[in-house]
Amino acid sequence: MHEVLVTIATYTTAAEAYVTKGLLESAGVSCYVFDENIVNMNLFYSNAVGGVKLKVPSSQLHLAKEILGENRDVVDETKASDEYNCPACGSRNVANKKLPWFITIFASVLMSFPVPYVRKKLECHDCGYSWREKGKSKI
Repeated sequence: MHEVLVTIATYTTAAEAYVTKGLLESAGVSCYVFDENIVNMNLFYSNAVGGVKLKVPSSQLHLAKEILGENRDVVDETKASDEYNCPACGSRNVANKKLPWFITIFASVLMSFPVPYVRKKLECHDCGYSWREKGKSKI
């Protein structure tokens, strides 16, 4: 009898899915990547097909969730580096704050207008505190 494959995670690009696949396979979990070819063909199709899917056999689902839960910082690409802690609450649930939408639109309308270099702002998702990273001046 065939085992059912269950989607454990979805990603925008195939590269992100293969990072997680490598992590799971190193722990002995069989996993498969779906819809990578259509997304690689045109990245805008990613939302249409639901992203690149990482699937595991239903018998290994619990083990895969446990591994991904323990390695959340490795898998979650939206979080900032582990070296950042929130100065207000000490949480590691910190991410880069995006540029305001009006700066992005203004720069795209005036294609020759360079986007100004701004310091990277970080934001804590637990308490909402935001601050500037010291020492670097990249976006």
